[in-house]
Amino acid sequence: MEAVLSVVLILSSLRSVLPSSPYLGIAPKELKYFAGEVTACRDGSGTFKKDRLNDGFCDCPDGTDEPELF
Repeated sequence: MEAVLSVVLILSSLRSVLPSSPYLGIAPKELKYFAGEVTACRDGSGTFKKDRLNDGFCDCPDGTDEPELF
């Protein structure tokens, strides 16, 4: 139990140290694609609002909205 608590504390402290930019995982040359308030999924399956970018929930089946994870 103590080991689990230690891991949780370490991970939560890392979260506060890491940059919180929604643009994590996006190559500089790709920033224009995500610049608008609404962005299309690259596979054409739908769109998502800027606040859904890197929010930890995949709105696009291809992961377009979660570049930090892929």
